[in-house]
Amino acid sequence: MRSNQTVKSSENYESVERKAALYEEMRVMLEEAGSRGTPLDSVIVISGVLNDIAKEHTELQNLSQSWRGLLESSSSIRHLSLQVKHKER
Repeated sequence: MRSNQTVKSSENYESVERKAALYEEMRVMLEEAGSRGTPLDSVIVISGVLNDIAKEHTELQNLSQSWRGLLESSSSIRHLSLQVKHKER
């Protein structure tokens, strides 16, 4: 019985430690994104960092894909906007 409790305690400690590390990574990501000059730059930071984090934390893969899609949409909109401005000249 005691060894079973030890294993569960060890698993719980690792889980808490893993969550704390994830929290810290995401906090730093948001600080970095918040320090960027434009919303697009912030999206680039968040998308890139989430992609890296999701490699170790598979539960974040869907979130990472969503931000990657947002980045692709933002880049497309920015590109179209620049084309329109160029044509107006």
